Amino acid sequence: MPPDELAPAAILMVDDHPPNLISLTAVLEPLGHELVSAQSGGEAVQLASARDFAVIIMDVQMPLLDGIETASILKQYDATRYVPIIFLTAIDREGAHMFRAYQSGAVDYLVKPFEPAVLRSKVSVFVELYQQRHKIHDQQQQLHEERLARVGAEAAARAREELLSVVSHELGNPVTAVGTYANLLLRRAELIADDVVLKYAMRQLAAAEKMERLIGDLLDAARAERGALEIVKKPHVVSELVDQLMAVMQPVAQQKAQMLTSALPPLPCTLSCDRDRIYQVLANFLGNAIKFTPKNGSIRLVVDVLPEEVIFSVKDSGPGILPHHIPHIFDRYWQASPTKQGGLGLGLAIAKDIVQAHAGRIWVEGELGTGSTFYAAFPQNG
Repeated sequence: MPPDELAPAAILMVDDHPPNLISLTAVLEPLGHELVSAQSGGEAVQLASARDFAVIIMDVQMPLLDGIETASILKQYDATRYVPIIFLTAIDREGAHMFRAYQSGAVDYLVKPFEPAVLRSKVSVFVELYQQRHKIHDQQQQLHEERLARVGAEAAARAREELLSVVSHELGNPVTAVGTYANLLLRRAELIADDVVLKYAMRQLAAAEKMERLIGDLLDAARAERGALEIVKKPHVVSELVDQLMAVMQPVAQQKAQMLTSALPPLPCTLSCDRDRIYQVLANFLGNAIKFTPKNGSIRLVVDVLPEEVIFSVKDSGPGILPHHIPHIFDRYWQASPTKQGGLGLGLAIAKDIVQAHAGRIWVEGELGTGSTFYAAFPQNG
């Protein structure tokens, strides 16, 4: 049922004379609700115990179990205690029957012959109350389920992060040791001019660095998933950040004979941000651009300062992006060609988390065969 629709209602009509039930049906049919008939008090108790009714319309005078006795029985059970009962009677307008009816829990008392419009109006009120009560109950149930799901998801995310923390710690020590020994081998190879040892030491060092990045990405992804990615904002000079990044990435681009350039704003610009995290985003942009851009290609990092935000963009002359890939570029663990490039598919997802933690925007533009441009925009007021 759509959230704005009210739950359907059922109305129980109780009378031992079938012609009276037919008349009641004709009066209440225009309301558009389900009408259920019972020809005795005992049958009414059985029906009301088996399902929900918005309101019960009951004749007072019935054999064996009259309407007042039936109402008293219904009020004894939790399932039927609060179902409103409207009595219909052809006798005793002001006397003992009316007093007993209200004493048994009736909400209204109509004397035959009654105005059909009056009965419809009274029934409509109780049906609407029933519908609104069920709507509120459904909404509360939905909120409760959503709250349980959120708590469960947060607990699962926290457990994953704790597990990853333990695993990363256990892996971190041997990975650090591998990197340390690789550096020692590298220095030794340079001293003795052993090209073979130098080549394998560099490969070993690169593998250790890659493992460190993967471990860091897994931890960042787990923290971001439960909204615990740490962001510490301070004022930083944009040009200094870009210069440091370019100095690190230039040698990587030169290995593929790529032209890596940058364009900074003419005036100095300061941005309130987490410098290491912004560096991580731009390094990811540039690293992907270098990875996917062919030899002798070009990559350009541009910084645009607007009145409300600072926009970093990385444009490459690579193969571009298929249109149906663009919506998934920043999804966790998603890769266009996982078997070709390796990795976990977390870099851009983490970049998105970092940018959003800064209240910024991130997006990509590009077409197949024309290269691509990745953008990260950060608010000036931080």
